[in-house]
Amino acid sequence: MSIDVGKLLNGKVVEFNSKLKDDPGMTKMIEGKNRSICISVSDGDEYYSRLENLKLDDFSTTGDDSTDLRVTASSEILEALISKTMSPIKAYMKGDLKVKASLMDMLLLKKLFWKPFHIECDWVITCGSAKKLYTEYTIAGIA
Repeated sequence: MSIDVGKLLNGKVVEFNSKLKDDPGMTKMIEGKNRSICISVSDGDEYYSRLENLKLDDFSTTGDDSTDLRVTASSEILEALISKTMSPIKAYMKGDLKVKASLMDMLLLKKLFWKPFHIECDWVITCGSAKKLYTEYTIAGIA
């Protein structure tokens, strides 16, 4: 079965642009940042996009090789990362994911691909009252 990485990436573009419209905090973080992005699929094509004027363009297979942010992985790993069946930390530690970017651009990448998710924790009893704790994590394991 062939994975359509371009379709997966452009689905994330729609989510990202929608979040920019709905989240003033994210808009403030992105404001004034213009970046070029390349997702290099080791067993496929290279996909390019630009973040400009608070909008991420759709990914296409044509673009400039000199990008601000470059991610390299196989189509299988990219699909697992996008579907959240693998964490980027695990992929990176195994050598399946390579990222060339500044720290700020890595945070942008995190906003693009990995949303926070909630994990329900155990009940905690404090001074006779029970409270349920919820903790927010990102798929990358960074709060």
